[in-house]
Amino acid sequence: MRKSRMPRSLPVKRTAIAVTLLFLLPFFYSSPSKIDGPPPPPPPPPHRFQTTFTSSKTTDQPRQRLLLPSPPPPPLEYDYYRHTCPDAESTVRSAVTRILLERPTVGPALLRLLFHDCFIHGCDASLLLEAVDGAPSERDAIPNLSLRGFDALDAIKSSLERICPAVVSCSDILVLAARDAVLVSLSTRSSVSCLSFFFAKNTLKFLLF
Repeated sequence: MRKSRMPRSLPVKRTAIAVTLLFLLPFFYSSPSKIDGPPPPPPPPPHRFQTTFTSSKTTDQPRQRLLLPSPPPPPLEYDYYRHTCPDAESTVRSAVTRILLERPTVGPALLRLLFHDCFIHGCDASLLLEAVDGAPSERDAIPNLSLRGFDALDAIKSSLERICPAVVSCSDILVLAARDAVLVSLSTRSSVSCLSFFFAKNTLKFLLF
């Protein structure tokens, strides 16, 4: 009886596999930086001067240019219109009080207007602009179709324009009106929780979605 012999092709296959593994081994153990490229440089620290190099069109020599950081925005200020329109805040408060006595649900509407205007880094009263010559308007966007209180803001702005024409910005009128709407609504309720329930109820009632 003959003994079974190992096929001659088996050592050849093993040798081929070993050579293949030896060839691929450096790729498996390479660092990610060698495969994916060098890591990006760290960002420069804030509030420091940065320099960039630009080439001249005439000499093609690099020139160093100093980039200055942008100045911070001015801080908010209480009683901002004390010199230009001293009665601005009291006029807005009186107009809001008069409107809420007749239509209490306008209070939640004014607060929601402020939220939608400031939600996407706004607070610029762009929500109050209407479409002109077919140009799209933020006011006509789908999330803003259920907003109310535009007529109340127009009435408040008219009260201000009578005493200080073209002084108080529309964004400040919206902020002052929303603030006073919360204060006036709170004065007729026993607690903040009651006010929150009233605002939530009268906001959800007018939502389209």
